Amino acid sequence: MDKNIINQYPQQFSGGPYWLGINIGPGWMPIVAHVCQEIQNMLSEDDLRKFHWIQIKEKWGRLTMYWGPKHQVIISAVCPEGIVEFESVATDGNQDEDMKADLSPAIRERILEIITRAQERASKTCEYCGAEGSIRSWPHISLLCEICNQLTK
Repeated sequence: MDKNIINQYPQQFSGGPYWLGINIGPGWMPIVAHVCQEIQNMLSEDDLRKFHWIQIKEKWGRLTMYWGPKHQVIISAVCPEGIVEFESVATDGNQDEDMKADLSPAIRERILEIITRAQERASKTCEYCGAEGSIRSWPHISLLCEICNQLTK
């Protein structure tokens, strides 16, 4: 299903200095697809040329989405203390000026709001089947429903 998302929103998954993939269970794929659709609808063609996903994955039982302007990495993660955002610059001297242009602070804030809503939804959703779930700590930290939790034991 990750190939379907990538094929449906190719501009969001192209370019940039990094691409590490989508590494989540099928239960979260509809949530990620909805995020991509919201971002596609919100961004202008110019902003779509600047935006890209770096990685979408499960980390410590949470949906973690790495994104940014094509020359930067922005990590948006939900942790017990709330939303955490880290930023690092990864400029590539070979990029043209259009790719070096940054997204406006207002656009970045709107993207973060979309991601935050998705992460909150995923924090109650089984990563494997999409049913209501919760954090489980055995055999490793995962967000699972009761049935999927029993199947992993």
